[in-house]
Amino acid sequence: MKIKNLVLGNDLKALQFAFKNGYHVLFKELQKPFFMERSDETKELSNKDLIENYSFLLSLAGLNPYGGKIQDYRKEENNKIVVSGKKPWVETIEYENLYDFISQESKEELLRVVDWISVRSSCLHDKTLIEDKESNFVKEVRFYPSERTTVSRLAKEKNKVYYDIPKDIMSISYLTRNEVNSEECSYIYSLIKTKQMMKDDGLKGKKCGYRDNGNEIRASIKLEFVKREIFESQDDNIEHSLSLQSNNEYLNKITQYLYGR
Repeated sequence: MKIKNLVLGNDLKALQFAFKNGYHVLFKELQKPFFMERSDETKELSNKDLIENYSFLLSLAGLNPYGGKIQDYRKEENNKIVVSGKKPWVETIEYENLYDFISQESKEELLRVVDWISVRSSCLHDKTLIEDKESNFVKEVRFYPSERTTVSRLAKEKNKVYYDIPKDIMSISYLTRNEVNSEECSYIYSLIKTKQMMKDDGLKGKKCGYRDNGNEIRASIKLEFVKREIFESQDDNIEHSLSLQSNNEYLNKITQYLYGR
């Protein structure tokens, strides 16, 4: 396959760049943002919706030929990339210009580290965010409707957070690559700090009875670590909007047809 302009990247910034310029895009798996994240320009769509729409539009235009069905790839000399599929196949791409969003990394660049945490014991509350403005480690504790119950899944689909439904946590830190690999910033300490931030904000564990004087007995807050994900921090200046006009006339026709513009 011979391609004039190839974008190598799987985040929102890379796919918007490919869409705006009408370039081919190559990635193994989309780096989908958290479903509750929204930009100021497109409050009606989440950032997760945006990146999926860009991927879909580029696929329809023939600019996303693999659609994420790639097992691995490697760059070679003479402007070549060898691509292998999840089902055994190999293909070589020859390009003239490469826009590599994956290799544009700096050791001092802050990464967004997300620790996903299940709440096993906590009181019901309507909080969505607790912040630590003095530290980048566990800077944000975000609450969202847990997907472990049907009522929470329905609430998530309506983009609402209700008082009387269980919520889980995404604990967000902004760390350098060295900090990510350090013991002090491991998920264990993230779990400990998240729990302390909840206590400091007045949250308690579940009710477990009453004392003789009528006061409630509360269990301690119980949190369970699920997984850690690491993302490149998004450029705050990027204009996330599907109303952007692409340099590719065919992409514009597809966008106008699908979105009624």
